[in-house]
Amino acid sequence: AQYAVLIQKLRWSIELLFKCLKSGVNLRGVNTSYLTIVYTIAQASLIAAIIKYLIYLYLDEKHRYYISMYKVFVNCDPWRDGFCVNLFKLDISALKQNLNLIRTLANQYRKSQTSNTREEAFKSFEAVIKFLAEAPIKTTIEADFLYA
Repeated sequence: AQYAVLIQKLRWSIELLFKCLKSGVNLRGVNTSYLTIVYTIAQASLIAAIIKYLIYLYLDEKHRYYISMYKVFVNCDPWRDGFCVNLFKLDISALKQNLNLIRTLANQYRKSQTSNTREEAFKSFEAVIKFLAEAPIKTTIEADFLYA
């Protein structure tokens, strides 16, 4: 039963990721009938989403800021363009400046206190993944099926 609850919470976390993609990578302004342009814009949007997710991981995992993924996706206007340009130009010194700016803006992206308690209670994507990665799921599930 515990794994069923964790799978449901994982499902909710995936829906939250799609909410981040919908709100943080908005494609409403695409008014063209050329598929090449549409595909290019969609691919660029997915690349931007991956960059935002990597920034979220950088702040949350490396610096332990307890960052909200949704807030990073939606409130990234001050640094998004400069960071992406410097990333593709491979300008390391400018990237370091961008990362310093992102770290100074990290307070805007912090999770609320209730989010921290939710994470401890397996109500976040990261907590569920961490638990599932550390748990001996395969042997437990096989044992349950053998008894059934």
